[in-house]
Amino acid sequence: METPLAVPGLVHRKPVKGHCIDPVASPNSVNASHALGDLDIHAEALINDDSLPQHLKVIISCLLQERRRLHTVLDHLRELSDEVINLRAESARLKASVVGQTPFPAPPLTVTPPAIPTSNDKPPARSFEEIERARSIVIARIPESKSELSSARMHHDYDCIRDIMDFLAIDCSTIAVYRMGRFNVNHPRLLKIILPASFYAKQVLRRAPRLRFFKVKGLYIRPSLPKAERDRLGNNVSNTVVDPNLTSQPVAVTSVTVACNSSPLQSTSMAPLNT
Repeated sequence: METPLAVPGLVHRKPVKGHCIDPVASPNSVNASHALGDLDIHAEALINDDSLPQHLKVIISCLLQERRRLHTVLDHLRELSDEVINLRAESARLKASVVGQTPFPAPPLTVTPPAIPTSNDKPPARSFEEIERARSIVIARIPESKSELSSARMHHDYDCIRDIMDFLAIDCSTIAVYRMGRFNVNHPRLLKIILPASFYAKQVLRRAPRLRFFKVKGLYIRPSLPKAERDRLGNNVSNTVVDPNLTSQPVAVTSVTVACNSSPLQSTSMAPLNT
């Protein structure tokens, strides 16, 4: 009789302990370098293993890339931490050195002599009001139209200005013609004329003495002036007696009598200007 042999006992093998990897350890240490190298080798072996499914290989590859990126960020963080420590130490040394020092003396004042203007310096730019006054003139003693329509009154003023411009041979059109001040039945308002350029305004003033030969008498033409000049000129005119038979007039200002009812300029007698 044969006795069966006993089944040999199972051999229990002790599992191999894996490397312990510290994710925050310095990458310059020897243990960390070996651990990173072993992990990369194992990960590459798993990725190249044909027995593993493809989706598992993709997950392992993504985790490996994220781990490498994390180590790069940690390296940069360590560099910044070391730099902050050095800056704090340097700041502390500077504060300690400043505490025992006296304040620095104030630098001496340097007086810069005023600049001497030369012929190459550009003149200051004129303001908008000065430019508008330079190309504007004012005519007084042109009576206003009695029409109730504003368009008719404006047309009347334009006709009067057109007759004067034609007589003086001014080759331009007016930009604007308007009355200044409030309406007064007993006294016509001043008429302001804006021309395209100051050249035409000067041309009108130069040719103003020709109005002594105009078909009507009594016009008063002057340039557009600031308020101080207007007050001074008004005082001079109020102290002057106008002779309607006067034929010789000053060059800068022409004083003749004009009346405009509802049509262009017509010869009529009028009282002298009060301002």
